[in-house]
Amino acid sequence: MNSDPTGNINIISLGQAMGFYNWDVLENRLYGDSYLAELYGLPREDLARGMQVEKIFSIILEKDRPSIAANIHRAILTGEASNGQFRVLHPNGATRSLIAFGRCLRDETGIPTFYTGAVLDACSSVKSQTTDPLEAYCRAALAVAEERGNELAARYLSSAIKAAL
Repeated sequence: MNSDPTGNINIISLGQAMGFYNWDVLENRLYGDSYLAELYGLPREDLARGMQVEKIFSIILEKDRPSIAANIHRAILTGEASNGQFRVLHPNGATRSLIAFGRCLRDETGIPTFYTGAVLDACSSVKSQTTDPLEAYCRAALAVAEERGNELAARYLSSAIKAAL
């Protein structure tokens, strides 16, 4: 990992160690990048096309589902950021411990529209080296939103970064 003199992770390195997702709440389709597919043990093509959230939840260990569901539900209702640690079961029987960060974004009328976030391996050194993971995540997600031309997400993420500083 690259870090600056203060010990903070270089945003580019952090972005490479995280899998990013965007859940279209209204259509119930979750889209993710190739690293997210690797973390979850899912086919890249399935996440690129979008998957129902229920399919994603089906690979989370049953013991971990209630707390993750409660975190997501609270984030949808309040608009606050959520985070949680959970384990997924890969098709080969391996279990992987993950950490997720996310936030539910709303349209101009207040309707929850997108739930966007990132996931990293709980064993990764990124989590222990980052002094403010929420800010780093938001900056990395902002770069993705701008690259894709998603102005609404970019506007929300810019606001979140300003609020975190």
